[in-house]
Amino acid sequence: MLKTLLTFLIMLTAPHIYAQSNCDLPTTDIGFKVIINDVSDEISEDDKLSKSKDLVSEACLTTNQIKQLLEVITYESYKVEFAKFAYQYCFDPINYDSIYDEFSFSSSTEELKVFIQSQNKE
Repeated sequence: MLKTLLTFLIMLTAPHIYAQSNCDLPTTDIGFKVIINDVSDEISEDDKLSKSKDLVSEACLTTNQIKQLLEVITYESYKVEFAKFAYQYCFDPINYDSIYDEFSFSSSTEELKVFIQSQNKE
């Protein structure tokens, strides 16, 4: 709890350290509920991935919100694809390593790690 509070206070005072350049404020809880409900309403995994990308590209999400969206997606390869895509719309990329818990295979975790490292070098 204390760590979360300290992280929040730091983010308020120095958001440029945490937020991606195109991500000023995270989506509200109400806004996120709309996003996750829209994605959950899709039947096929292809449609869930497509809808997730469409909605996230218009939003700014926290790492925790991205994790919740990953829980709606079943296929591992789609989870990795979405996690890579969503990284650019993440408000708190410093916490993105918690996404690794959503993967079943270590190869998926490694693929996302390599991707994030490549993004941070740019």
